[in-house]
Amino acid sequence: MKGKRLLVIGSIIFLMFFATSLSFSGAIYAKEPYSIEIYTYKVGTFTYAMGVALADFINKDSTWLKASAIEAAGASVTARIIAQEPAMRKKVIGFMTRWEAETAYPPFKTEYRGISDLAVIGFVTNGFVTLDPNIKTVHDLAGKRVGLGTSPSAARVDMPKKAILRAGVENVRFSEHGFADGVRALSDGLIDVLLSATFMRDPVHKKFGPNPALAKLMATKKVYFVSFDKVAYDAARAGISKKTEPEWYSYTIPAGGVKGQTKPWVVQGGPILWRCDKVMPEDVTYEVVRIMAKNAAKFQDYHPLGKTITPENMAKIGNAKKVHPGALRYYREHGIKIERF
Repeated sequence: MKGKRLLVIGSIIFLMFFATSLSFSGAIYAKEPYSIEIYTYKVGTFTYAMGVALADFINKDSTWLKASAIEAAGASVTARIIAQEPAMRKKVIGFMTRWEAETAYPPFKTEYRGISDLAVIGFVTNGFVTLDPNIKTVHDLAGKRVGLGTSPSAARVDMPKKAILRAGVENVRFSEHGFADGVRALSDGLIDVLLSATFMRDPVHKKFGPNPALAKLMATKKVYFVSFDKVAYDAARAGISKKTEPEWYSYTIPAGGVKGQTKPWVVQGGPILWRCDKVMPEDVTYEVVRIMAKNAAKFQDYHPLGKTITPENMAKIGNAKKVHPGALRYYREHGIKIERF
């Protein structure tokens, strides 16, 4: 009887010790809940769809990290939030510029070098389109009305304008438009040429898809593709800053890269990235990249262009020194090289 009591007492002590050990272990390894906001672009755009997808995947796959997708005014605006509001630096990831912040390019008044790269989500080009078959290159834009993006934007306003002027084209009348507004202006004859975006949908065969507004126009009218002068563009790019070259560059989409495109099309191209501040906790960025890579094949369920997301393409950032340590740790652990897109 006495032996049984000792056995019971011993079992109780063991269970208490085991429970205490689990509790202590949990105190060390269990992570406190952490919330982030994924800043995208406007509803209906590619980045918004990818932001919603990533937030969904994080909320399903992480036991401690929670995310919400937020529509933002633009890549420069999000970067300014990071630069000007220290309280947001551990909270926000998303679609944001880095070059403008680092070079104090407008709308930035001072340099901010705290923005780090996480992962590539796609490849975007900005190129000119027209309904006039006689306009084939930027040299045909003299005296024409050209629609650009909306300020502030080095990529969609300043660089295309500088490239046209660098090519020696005179008397061009520029105006600024949102994605859908610009397409309507082109369709209604208010402008002759429009700078419009296309997104890579097939990296292997270099196939691109137009933004939704342009796709709708292309379904009803014949659209022609107008090439940049590559030499002039590259010269304008090199001259825009003495500190560092912009992230976007001249790129040639092969004939047939876009439906209806019969000749090579010289455009401005560059990767689209998720970014964050360098003070974002390393375990947070590691978790974001881990979940993104795990669910890479599912992004196309939210948007057809999401098929470009693969663990390998995510790491085509170009410069490992710009990658956040948490993201870099994930890529290195999984043998994924940091390369140029």
